[in-house]
Amino acid sequence: LYPSMLKTWSKVRQLDCRIWEQKCDDCFFIGGRLATCDRVGFEHNLRVAFAKLHGYVAASGILDLRKYYERISHQELLAEARASGFDLGLLRALCVIYGGRRRALFRCAASEEFMANGTVIAGCNCATTMARVLLRTLLRRIQAEVPGVTLRNIVDDISVQTIGTVHSVSTQLVAAMGTLVGGLIAR
Repeated sequence: LYPSMLKTWSKVRQLDCRIWEQKCDDCFFIGGRLATCDRVGFEHNLRVAFAKLHGYVAASGILDLRKYYERISHQELLAEARASGFDLGLLRALCVIYGGRRRALFRCAASEEFMANGTVIAGCNCATTMARVLLRTLLRRIQAEVPGVTLRNIVDDISVQTIGTVHSVSTQLVAAMGTLVGGLIAR
């Protein structure tokens, strides 16, 4: 997806990203080698089993952010980085890489060069950290407003899960998903 020198540089900078992730250890971010979208389904099934065992209901809302990395605004990323204590020097360096000249390739054809503005390169080793920086404030706000839900973020997928009575589950899930979708649209 991008030149090997930049890939190597982002691999080295990935350690700095991991340090920030550990410092801001929010429970809704799932990462690492075992982080797959299947985990959200597994957690949903565990909640359903627990709910049935105790006479409750469980529900999940799952949102896949299609073309998420291609639509990230560098200005919003900078604002969220300031709010979350992410290294601004590292962020600026990453944005220089993300905003560079590109070509679209398809089989043997290549487009003219164009400038990419407001994206994060999905192949970058720091890309998932950039998603976390951008989503952290929104997910923390949802958790504070609707404390009965469990939020999970894996790469570009977000799930909202809850257990309780039919009324509490429907109320909490609608409120949390509404805030999530509204927060994402506002960007």
